[in-house]
Amino acid sequence: MSSKSRFAKPARLFLKIALAGLTTLLTLLVLVAIVGVRIDAAPYRTSIGRLLSEQLGRAVYLDGALQLELSMRPAMLIRKVRIAQPKEFGQADFLAIGELRVSLDLALLLKNKLRAEEIAGSDVRVLLQQRADGRNNWTFALPANAPAPAKSVKPLKPNTPLTPLTPNTPLTPNTLDQPDSEGLPELAANGLDIRKIILRKLNVEYRGVNGKPQYFALDQLDATVPADGPMRAKASGRIDQTLRYQLAFDGGPFAALITDNTDWPFNIKLEFLDSIFTASGKLGDVNSSLRFGFGTPDLAKFGRLLEIDLPDAGAAGIGGLLRVAPGKITLTELSGVLGKTSLTG
Repeated sequence: MSSKSRFAKPARLFLKIALAGLTTLLTLLVLVAIVGVRIDAAPYRTSIGRLLSEQLGRAVYLDGALQLELSMRPAMLIRKVRIAQPKEFGQADFLAIGELRVSLDLALLLKNKLRAEEIAGSDVRVLLQQRADGRNNWTFALPANAPAPAKSVKPLKPNTPLTPLTPNTPLTPNTLDQPDSEGLPELAANGLDIRKIILRKLNVEYRGVNGKPQYFALDQLDATVPADGPMRAKASGRIDQTLRYQLAFDGGPFAALITDNTDWPFNIKLEFLDSIFTASGKLGDVNSSLRFGFGTPDLAKFGRLLEIDLPDAGAAGIGGLLRVAPGKITLTELSGVLGKTSLTG
């Protein structure tokens, strides 16, 4: 038997084993990328909590499970997160989250760019407090080296007159003027870039100067805050446990809100108590404008639900244009409907 034939069989066997091993490894890598592998990150809970506390200037507690998921969309799952109040606002938690999941885009992460594909939270409780001296518990003492973005504003465009709205009036949102996107990629590294936000069961308690609590429940919120596109949100919930509402919001890119590109456009639609409120305009440091409209089919019923005495005039609506400039607030193009009476001024 020749030496060539003597080594042929072992070589072929080795090649088969190597190919089988490589195929198995590639299959495992594909499964990890698609399905993902979960890693218990509980040993790092204290370190992560300390880092978050330093960044927020508040004590942050991670009391529950902490898991990392390795895949094409790496994610972190945290349960039972608490953020403390400032010392002068008592012992109750400022924020408590039952479960929070954050998933990232791996391809961008490898390029040193941070983009959250999804942030999902549930069972969230927030306690907001404000004192007579103007202090509140929702202002965070962020690190002193955090950059303070500057703004400059372009002149506002004139708005068209508004017809007073009623619940039967079809709503056509104004087209948002898109600000110049120049510079947004750089801002995305320091600003928000969140493709999907999902919140369920959020409860807010507000205690003002008089100490009387007011309650706000957000049953569900679906939103997007991309760095290169407009912000959008839809929400529904209850005010003071019983008054149901639906909210729709559209705004310009978040990056444009914190930079000097342009005025920041927005549209809001709020439906509650069989009534509707809409607002659209532009926000700026120097000049801002807000075109608003409110309509209700039964003014007296609306007042009773809010515990306010209002005339029994049937349907009612009001609209106008509010402008804010340094040292000056103007209300123009005011128009309204009260029963069968129309008002302008």
